[in-house]
Amino acid sequence: MKIKFLPSLLLLGVSTFLGMHFMFHENETGEIERTGEEKARLAEEYFKFRQAQRSDEKGNFEFSDYMRAMKQADAITKNGTRASIAWEDMGPNNVGGRTRGLIVDNKNPNNLYTGSITGGIYFSKDGGLSWKNYYNQDNLLKVFSIGSMAQAVNGDIYVGTGNSSENGGSGTETSGGLGNGIYKKAAGSDSFVLLTSTFNPAGFSTSNAFAFVNKLAPDPKDEKVVYAATGNGIKVTKDGGLTWTPVGGALATGVVYTVRINSEGTVLYAGKDGRVYKSEDKGNSWTNIAT
Repeated sequence: MKIKFLPSLLLLGVSTFLGMHFMFHENETGEIERTGEEKARLAEEYFKFRQAQRSDEKGNFEFSDYMRAMKQADAITKNGTRASIAWEDMGPNNVGGRTRGLIVDNKNPNNLYTGSITGGIYFSKDGGLSWKNYYNQDNLLKVFSIGSMAQAVNGDIYVGTGNSSENGGSGTETSGGLGNGIYKKAAGSDSFVLLTSTFNPAGFSTSNAFAFVNKLAPDPKDEKVVYAATGNGIKVTKDGGLTWTPVGGALATGVVYTVRINSEGTVLYAGKDGRVYKSEDKGNSWTNIAT
């Protein structure tokens, strides 16, 4: 008799175990929570996949080669006997990545701008019902890693390329990439123009002070003043982007991940090395207020 009911008892035991397992391993949204080891493994596999996608036949990746290939492909569609070639997207479809910038135009709330780490700038003129990918004459902004976006009080929009969070800002290609400076769209204009004061004519390099623009913070009271947290300290412009200078103190160098300014334009906060800094003199000096 005991042997007859053994399968049923085993089934009941397994069902009870599985029920308890899912009960204690689901979060409030019903999704199964993964351990830290599982998350790390999945992230590592994703980065390996992205590296394999963009590497050459020897397994190497250079961002300059990637950009050169983009220009060559664009030229094929515009010039010569192959001008009529139509390119068809064969995938992958998941190419956007994390969105690090979103702007609702302070002059027209129907105009929206957003940017991701691998998909460039997208804009909408109907409140988000439809979107278009923005690109300039070099097709660069269509694919650049967008690190940050911000709008000045007068309507000017600033876009920082590159981000130190992607692989620690080393410049190697995982889910993001190097930038080439800061772009600006003047209020009333439809074009983003590269600020030559942030561009390195030698090409893409981690040595460029604006290769990683992690955060932009316009002064809410002065349309000409913008702070930029970069992979090489905080820079500030006081003439709308024509020139940039480093701030003082501990935030003048090193990777700074974020900078914010209060609504009065009198206090700055910044994040560096896991610490929060505060300045009450426009960035000339900083105090470490939290670790």
